[in-house]
Amino acid sequence: MTAVDEGPGQAPGLAVDDRWVPRHLALDRTSPAVQAPIAGQVKADVRVAARALHDAMLSAPATALEEPWQPVRDDPGTVIAAAEDDRPDVAGGVRWSLIATIGTLAGRMAFVVLLMRMLGPGNFGIVAQATIYITIATIFLNLGLPVTIIQRRNLDRAGIGTAQSLTIATALLLGVATVFGAPVLANFFRTPELTGVLRVISISLVLKGLAVVPTAMLARQMRFRALGMAEISSTAISGAIAIAAAMNGAGYWALVIQILVLDTIYLAMVLGAARLPPPTWSPAAARGLWSFSSRMMGSDIINYLSNNGDKVLIARFLGATPLALYGLAGRVLVVPIETLGKTGDRVILPMFSRLQDDKERVVRYFLEASASVALFASLPMTLVILCAPLAVPITFGDAWDAAVLPLQLLAAHSVFFLLIALTNPVVQAAGRADWEFRWALFTTVIALATFAIGLQWGIAGMAACFLVQGALLNPIRFVMVQRLIPLSVRAYLRQLAPAATSTAALVGAWLVVATMLRDQVGDLSVLVAASVAGLVAFLVSMRVLWWADLRRQIEFILQVLRPGPS
Repeated sequence: MTAVDEGPGQAPGLAVDDRWVPRHLALDRTSPAVQAPIAGQVKADVRVAARALHDAMLSAPATALEEPWQPVRDDPGTVIAAAEDDRPDVAGGVRWSLIATIGTLAGRMAFVVLLMRMLGPGNFGIVAQATIYITIATIFLNLGLPVTIIQRRNLDRAGIGTAQSLTIATALLLGVATVFGAPVLANFFRTPELTGVLRVISISLVLKGLAVVPTAMLARQMRFRALGMAEISSTAISGAIAIAAAMNGAGYWALVIQILVLDTIYLAMVLGAARLPPPTWSPAAARGLWSFSSRMMGSDIINYLSNNGDKVLIARFLGATPLALYGLAGRVLVVPIETLGKTGDRVILPMFSRLQDDKERVVRYFLEASASVALFASLPMTLVILCAPLAVPITFGDAWDAAVLPLQLLAAHSVFFLLIALTNPVVQAAGRADWEFRWALFTTVIALATFAIGLQWGIAGMAACFLVQGALLNPIRFVMVQRLIPLSVRAYLRQLAPAATSTAALVGAWLVVATMLRDQVGDLSVLVAASVAGLVAFLVSMRVLWWADLRRQIEFILQVLRPGPS
């Protein structure tokens, strides 16, 4: 991606309680094998690191835990001025974010493919229903505190200890409530097996509660390497144990074991890295934290309904197996969405916040980011759309054939989703919390209305709803951004032109080669040959028609890959 910063950092000159912070910080660390698809998943730990990056770039306030590489300090810090050329800082943030993100995603996808083939959609669907509840419960578990911790300019020991006490107490309460409420939830989802699954997974809520504050503090201190190692290690070990359990006939319990092992290892690693003071209680600190975190939690609830209403409806009215089939698309699409969205979220918003008074530079960086996202999203997502009919049965097995059309529809949506997501830091950096709250309410109403209609056509209808929502909402969002920065439609479309024309070349080459080879060789050979031809056509189009644009992308990629400070 080009020189831009994103993530939940915020405007430097605003009072703490007046600054908008994005939706929810890491909704938690649900097992990769059962993570819910698309939007909501994408917005979780994205938000954590971004706020930390912003605070560290702007100020290291007195009497706070502000020193990036020390667990606790009481020395006052100094203000760090924004540099004219932010590209090296951006590249460093992108580099370490990519290491953590790609390492975690690679492990997730490897284990997901194996477990899907071994367990089938029925077993996955049961745990996916449990995951819906766990995700909702985590909103109340976090209480909006993680973002609050990262966002605060001044945070003392009393605030940290009080935050720990609040999250631990809430986790214990939710764990007990889950144990007693499991039969009710199983009845709601019409899946009797959920009773036992939820009672065991209630342990995960306690583990997640213990990890909330350490995770937030590591992000606040910009210790992305520690967070990345915790994510990668917990993913790898839990995935290996889940495979072993599945091979021994554990069925859906293999996925439950994966969740518990992942959360246990992650908790142990972040606790060891953060070295926080012990939990304490301060009524004054609690009131100060709650004044901000309560608004974050309210926003999280609204956003959850908007981003996960489709999965709740599918789980309730269509059942566990359709939910698993629908979820396959999310697990495939989480790779580009997290790689681009999560990495961008850690870099873009802090920069826009620092440059909020220099609207011309904000426009320039926004356009560069849009061009990068369009290129790096359209290429893989177009290949997903073209390859899905042959690749899904080859990769996951014939039992997952029904996931092909939803996967194609959601892949098309993801390109527009990633592009329009770049408008969020523009609005947030301008301090327009009022706009964001109203926008969240408006989009939730539209989403739930379209989901209710799309449900009539099963999981394909639900996937199509996202394209309908984009057609309705994206133009409105663009106009909102135009009210904040001098962004022209012509300049924006010019930045998307390289991706659009090169994608058209890719599609043409892929279809020609696939048609020629379909009756001559096997499906796997068709996929490989057609995809290589399409990739070559994409690159040739960029080289011939858009060389200057391609050169800028290459230069920034080389800067990201160049060793340097994290």
